[in-house]
Amino acid sequence: MLVLSPLEQQFFFATRSAKHGLVTMELFKALKLCSDGTLKVIVSRLLKKKALTKLKNGVYVWTVERGIDDVFYAATFVFNGYLAFSTALYLHKLNDQFPFTMFVATHEQSASRSIGEVEVKAVAIHKKAFGIQNLGDYVVSTIPKTIYDCFHLSEYAGGYSAILRAVYEAKMTKEQWLDFLNYVQKFEKPFYVSKISALLYLLGETDRPVPKWVLATLGKPSKVVLNKRELLHWWYV
Repeated sequence: MLVLSPLEQQFFFATRSAKHGLVTMELFKALKLCSDGTLKVIVSRLLKKKALTKLKNGVYVWTVERGIDDVFYAATFVFNGYLAFSTALYLHKLNDQFPFTMFVATHEQSASRSIGEVEVKAVAIHKKAFGIQNLGDYVVSTIPKTIYDCFHLSEYAGGYSAILRAVYEAKMTKEQWLDFLNYVQKFEKPFYVSKISALLYLLGETDRPVPKWVLATLGKPSKVVLNKRELLHWWYV
């Protein structure tokens, strides 16, 4: 049975309503319930009792009563960045498979750690780490930036078939397509631009083809051999 000291209980009851149970050392200090030295001892004891779980230095989650109730929210506290790739596809409802690996795009840090049964993986994309929005409680890449990021690093998106399905489901507006094209033209080499063009041409088989002006902007598709049936298997089913 978990037993908290009176001072530990004070910290718990004062911060238990923090969003999704996440608290910081700064929040604890702001309560002014004890000296900084005593606070370090209190936090250490709470961690040993498993009343708190450490996400990273200075960031914790209460595991008393609730535990980690939103791993998406917690993931962005583990690494400084935004939810991206297949995680962003899921949050934008462009992929219906729950991501047991949470991807966080960062400027410089590439690392991973576990939160319960979920792996949180930081992927450094350097100067490309922008193009975000608030989606509820989450900081996530926009739809056009998500699709660009997925094309750029397809291994974190579930492959090209998953990306094409996301494009199909997204029903992007002209403004969103312009954003997507801006990312592609700004960051990708001509050979890969032509490969993206070849992949997007495949959606002409569906009832939601990519707009002709988008394909014209991307230019002539490469002659890379693509298995249409395999890449659009979700459409043919």
